[in-house]
Amino acid sequence: FHDEATPGEVPDAVPRDDEDLLNLGDMIVDVSYVQQRMLEDKADADKGLQLVDDTDKGVSRAMAFTFDLDRRIRMLLIHGVC
Repeated sequence: FHDEATPGEVPDAVPRDDEDLLNLGDMIVDVSYVQQRMLEDKADADKGLQLVDDTDKGVSRAMAFTFDLDRRIRMLLIHGVC
């Protein structure tokens, strides 16, 4: 999308009134990956392991304790849109 972008270099500031430059592109959610991570988090929770550290906030912290796939997907989608 940005031909002039170079890996490892910070681009110039993007004008806030240029909607094309503010477009972050498509969001792809791999449901099988989300399910795998959810099952891993559930197994860790069942073992009494710490799922997040005290600095984790927002959707990351909330999802760590959400073991319903539909709910976790909805959280990801809402987080991606907002």
